[in-house]
Amino acid sequence: GGTDYTVENCQTVTICHDIYIQNPLDYEWLDSVIIDLGSCFTNISNLTPDGQPGWYASGTWNANYYGADHEIIFDFDHTGNYPASTWGDGYTGSYSCANGNGNNYTFCFDAEISASCADDIDLKMVITALDDQFAASQVTTISGDIYISDDLTLSTFSVNAGTDIDLCEGDSIQLSGSGVGGTLSWEQNGFVSDINDVNSWVDPTTTTEFVLTNTNSFGCVIRDTIMVTTNSDPIGGISGDPIFNCTEDTLFVANIETGVTYQWTTSTGNIISNAFATSVRIDQEGLYYLTSTSPNSCITIDSLQTTDDSVSPTFTVPRDTTLYLSLIH
Repeated sequence: GGTDYTVENCQTVTICHDIYIQNPLDYEWLDSVIIDLGSCFTNISNLTPDGQPGWYASGTWNANYYGADHEIIFDFDHTGNYPASTWGDGYTGSYSCANGNGNNYTFCFDAEISASCADDIDLKMVITALDDQFAASQVTTISGDIYISDDLTLSTFSVNAGTDIDLCEGDSIQLSGSGVGGTLSWEQNGFVSDINDVNSWVDPTTTTEFVLTNTNSFGCVIRDTIMVTTNSDPIGGISGDPIFNCTEDTLFVANIETGVTYQWTTSTGNIISNAFATSVRIDQEGLYYLTSTSPNSCITIDSLQTTDDSVSPTFTVPRDTTLYLSLIH
């Protein structure tokens, strides 16, 4: 037989089983109890009884945990010479648990269940009780040795802060955390707008780690982190004389940075060279823009208004004068 348990992280549960032993003829001997644990059980401690007297016979119960086998063995050492030293704990019968006159033995241990445990088969516990099997004519019966398997199911308990993010200085971004089995909140670091909102907006001025916690009803806390990397914008900037005249074109130069790409645009002027170079030539007054883009896609936009200082020629022509004029502009 066995029992199904659903437990939460940090929850303490007590699991008890009654093992019925009988010997209708004479003596009732219990020599050992073996508990095989799934690999999810950790930090085994407080084995009881260990170094304690027998319940009914003269001797000592000893307990050992064998980590490699995930096995606890309670073993009775009967006091006396052979063959008595091979006997288990018990005394003269006859006994039948069905009649309510069997002996009582209690075996206990403490353990933790790993929170990372995902496979139910590793949460099983199998209990085997053995008699001394010494007097074949008077063997204590334990229903042919009892095997008890408990199924412990760990309630889903998770937290996910999301995927690491890159943003540009001065920008804000919305986090997107999730989790089940508890109450979610962000640890405050000065940039979270609402710690109880898993979709809170943040605007870090420097690269910052954000921690999302999930706390269940038993006070168990798990955490996940997300790193928000704040990238610097390009320095930007335009050099060149914004005042020119119509007899020449004007050169503008960007403030060159490694890895930065550039694009020149205008809404009212005219570009007469490559608009994606670090420098550009224009031949008409107007408003010009330079967009500088870093490898992290951060952008700086600069603008410059140019002015044409050319002066149109004026002429005064006397009456009855024939004028031949050739103008080059």
